[in-house]
Amino acid sequence: HELLLAWAYAEFREHSLERYDELADVLLASLHERLAPNDRLWTKLLLQMPRLPRTVLELLRSDIASAASPRLTLGLTTLRDLALQRDAWRPACLELLLELCTAGSAPLRAPSIRLVVSMAAGEGVAQAAAVDQIAARAHSHAAEELEAALAAA
Repeated sequence: HELLLAWAYAEFREHSLERYDELADVLLASLHERLAPNDRLWTKLLLQMPRLPRTVLELLRSDIASAASPRLTLGLTTLRDLALQRDAWRPACLELLLELCTAGSAPLRAPSIRLVVSMAAGEGVAQAAAVDQIAARAHSHAAEELEAALAAA
């Protein structure tokens, strides 16, 4: 794990972002396939990499695509950790978590809501920012649902 991070930081410093992203894409996709569905090394690497390629979001999306996914719990906690610890990733991760909170599937919705509630109960600047974004998104979603219900009536 430490050797991998040392390599990632060396690549990040010494080469173009395009080259780094390509190599990081291949490396992270390969690790994602090989690690056990509950291996927290995945989250740890994502939190410590110097930069995350955008394809990571698609890997996380696949982890949480279904309530039957063996990676659901790790995917949700990884989204939470990225939202709280990597400012650049906060909007995308919160948006995805909030999508899950309003998903049609109750088995997928319930753990997502519990996770967001636990985030809101935390303390600190990151949690405060997350709560503000969650509140704004919840308000927006409620307004959209009300408009749709009124239009259907």
